[in-house]
Amino acid sequence: MKKRTIRPISYAGVEIDSNLALAPIAGTTSWPFRLICQEQGASWAVTELVSASGIRYDPELRRQYRYLAIEPRERRTAIQLFSAKAEDVDYAVRHILERPSLNRTAFIDLNFGCPVKKVVKTGAGSALLDTPVLAVDLCRTAVLAAENYGKQVTVKIRSGCKKKMKDITAFVRQIEAVGIAAIVVHPRLAAQMYGGRADWNVIREIKEAVSIPVIGNGDLISPQSVQKMADFTGADGFMIGRAARGNPWIFSDIRGYFAELKAGDEGDEGAADAVRSNAEGIDTQGASDSKDDGNAKDKAARIAVCETSKIAAGETSKIAACETTRIAAGSDVIAAGREAKDEAVCTNGRDQALRTMVNDPVTGHKISLWQLTIRQHLRGLAELMGEEQAVREMRKQLICYTRGLPGASALRPRLMEVLTVTEVEELVNMFGHI
Repeated sequence: MKKRTIRPISYAGVEIDSNLALAPIAGTTSWPFRLICQEQGASWAVTELVSASGIRYDPELRRQYRYLAIEPRERRTAIQLFSAKAEDVDYAVRHILERPSLNRTAFIDLNFGCPVKKVVKTGAGSALLDTPVLAVDLCRTAVLAAENYGKQVTVKIRSGCKKKMKDITAFVRQIEAVGIAAIVVHPRLAAQMYGGRADWNVIREIKEAVSIPVIGNGDLISPQSVQKMADFTGADGFMIGRAARGNPWIFSDIRGYFAELKAGDEGDEGAADAVRSNAEGIDTQGASDSKDDGNAKDKAARIAVCETSKIAAGETSKIAACETTRIAAGSDVIAAGREAKDEAVCTNGRDQALRTMVNDPVTGHKISLWQLTIRQHLRGLAELMGEEQAVREMRKQLICYTRGLPGASALRPRLMEVLTVTEVEELVNMFGHI
């Protein structure tokens, strides 16, 4: 029997309700955004990449903690580290897992894929794909450090640096042999950065080489692109990255689409309701330390935002409109990256959120779900790093949230000049009733 595309998975020692995840994105995936995406159906998430060397030389985590912080309401979040020094990896893993506030990490993830110059020049990130012996040693070190705390280690890789790794299958088998529990594959070269097309053949090659879970990442922008990757690569799960920026509803779009397919196959509408309810669920264990009033307001906000999941899930025909290309049935030769670039990012959930009006649990004012989500994101950032820094961080997120909306281009200069939370909310109100 053919496996369901979106299904439960045993991943890095954790039983997870679905195989759909949020990718780590520098400057984006701090806990406020991760929490929103998990509410919308991402079953796990990963922090922004954090320097293991930085942790070693800042043991009090004065500078690093904001990148490591995991909010108690998050369901499953892993901490991602980068380094080219085994001693720093060993120290960082142990230091993290000895702290009760960070020991809640679901697992440890090693970054072997970052193409950014300031990371690569240290020999870390994607540069490790040119030094596979060192990369394997780093994996071994992390696995040994984490196992003392009952945690497992995963790795995120690219296809190579300037060209594909000479023997990528031998490499992934070696890291599997030293105890790596799963591999996330973004099948672009570091030299490509985020341009061009992802070569899904690499995902399939790695999937066929190892027995641990292989998660596909790259050019996943709609339910249909997820299905295409599943059919072509046999990937065990799917990690959404840039398509989620400003569009956390893509997770409810994807889960709703496959819930409807499952319901249609089984002739059981209850199946769709079950999957949609999973997409809306959020583990609130550990949240009791907050004030009761704050919890009540925040819970109301989360419930309101998650209503999008129900609405978007039921609009299969709209979601289906995202598909503009098809894979020929049975074809074994499909060009790198598929036709994903000819497809539009699916924004059905966002469009529905713009039309759905709710009461802001903080102000009591009637606003759209889209506005509420942005406010939740912004208020979370302010809690994490203070208002001034939060607003600066939020500017680039506002570009993503408003992309494609009427008048967005004209207002973009103003979006980049906001200085206070109030200014952000006033500007967002201009889009709120589209």
